[in-house]
Amino acid sequence: MGTLKSGKGQGIGVSITSNTITIDETTSGIDVFTLGGSAGNYTLRGSKSYKYLGWSTGTDFQTSNSLPSSAAEKKKYQWNITFSSNNATIANVSDNNRLIKGYDSSKDFRAYSTSDGSAVQLYKKIAATPTESVTVGAAGYTTYTTVNSVSFPDGVIGYIVTATDNDKSTATLTRKASVPANTPIVIKASANTYELPIVATPEDVTGNLLLASDGSVKGDEEGTIYALGIGKTGENEGQVGFYLVNDGQTVPAGKAYMTIPAAGGSTKGFTFDFDGLATGINTVQGSGFKVQDSKIFNLAGQRVDGSRFKVNGSGLKTGIYIVNGKKVLVK
Repeated sequence: MGTLKSGKGQGIGVSITSNTITIDETTSGIDVFTLGGSAGNYTLRGSKSYKYLGWSTGTDFQTSNSLPSSAAEKKKYQWNITFSSNNATIANVSDNNRLIKGYDSSKDFRAYSTSDGSAVQLYKKIAATPTESVTVGAAGYTTYTTVNSVSFPDGVIGYIVTATDNDKSTATLTRKASVPANTPIVIKASANTYELPIVATPEDVTGNLLLASDGSVKGDEEGTIYALGIGKTGENEGQVGFYLVNDGQTVPAGKAYMTIPAAGGSTKGFTFDFDGLATGINTVQGSGFKVQDSKIFNLAGQRVDGSRFKVNGSGLKTGIYIVNGKKVLVK
């Protein structure tokens, strides 16, 4: 409600989505009221005017910098609030037949009698949960180093890397519901920008093999630095994983990388193993995998033509695929 004009509370434009009201509090003359007092004797004090809202006479309101000392006058600045079908009944304690209601034609608020005016609703101002933003690209994965301790909303999955296998060229991703501040992670989600809620008590990430780049990390001659990318050749073509960073190439600040000296550059990339296949990836070998009439995609979301490749008669290269909506590991 806006400040009073001729005893009427001025209407303010708002938008309401999913039962949440959005309002620009910088608008001139607007008052967001703080509820004081107690049940049956609430007070309404404007955040801008710092005045108490009371009833004067007829349909007019009045305001005061402080509550009157007289009990009778004080009741004019006190309100009894009840709810029915999401509507609020805000009745003046001095005269409970005087209610705060809306007047549709002039878009203002008045102290109407019970039979007049339009019902109003009360919205409680709730501080937004603090968040930090992360953007996921078309590949469906990104690496990110958290600034705060964060959790992951619906549609966003956060992982740490807990193991690598040079022989199988895989990195084990372990899912976490939340992680501490300054933790390098892998995030899986559809391409979009997401808000990660900040939390007070994150999960433990001891054993995380990911490191955070400060912008000075570069690929070396020994071939020990691996960063998130998409395979371009060989059996990892089109698959998201950690790939060898070229000598002198920088890993951007805020991104994650792995240092694997034992690989010595001989392993060009590590594809993902999700908790030892505990997240529903099926292992299929040989002719037991049927590609006919199946919708097959790689982890980058690209449609795969199984007839192009031959691995033990399966028709696919080794790797992880999405087959009819399920994860499948072809060896």
